Amino acid sequence: MTFQRVSANDIDLKYQPSEFDLVWDYLGPHSSRGEQYYDSSIYTWWECIEDMKPIAVFCLAENMFLERSMHLSVLEVCRDYRNNGKGAAIMHRLIDYAKQLGYLSITLQAHNDQAASFYAKLGFSKSKVNDCPIMRLFICF
Repeated sequence: MTFQRVSANDIDLKYQPSEFDLVWDYLGPHSSRGEQYYDSSIYTWWECIEDMKPIAVFCLAENMFLERSMHLSVLEVCRDYRNNGKGAAIMHRLIDYAKQLGYLSITLQAHNDQAASFYAKLGFSKSKVNDCPIMRLFICF
């Protein structure tokens, strides 16, 4: 499994809404101008590739409200690869990556109960930042 940095426009051009509906909820309204909406100096888009096939897309950003915190804006595993441990494996790699970069925590918003349960199993707990509900994982070095 490898991570490859891509642009929002690459994702817009390469994938169909049927492959990654959550990503398209983010990019769809901004198709063909996603890079402007997701400023590449703040947001970085990544593909997760396995056996030369994309299995997931995710977007990372610096958390603007918490010092030394990475924010996972979106993570979506392709439908064909769900419920077999791929999402957890990706998250463990992301946690290691955040540690390497010196982050103290990772934040995200779980958009449904299934996502909240998934992230809770990985150690994320419910929190709030500026009255916005988030989930947060403190990283131990």
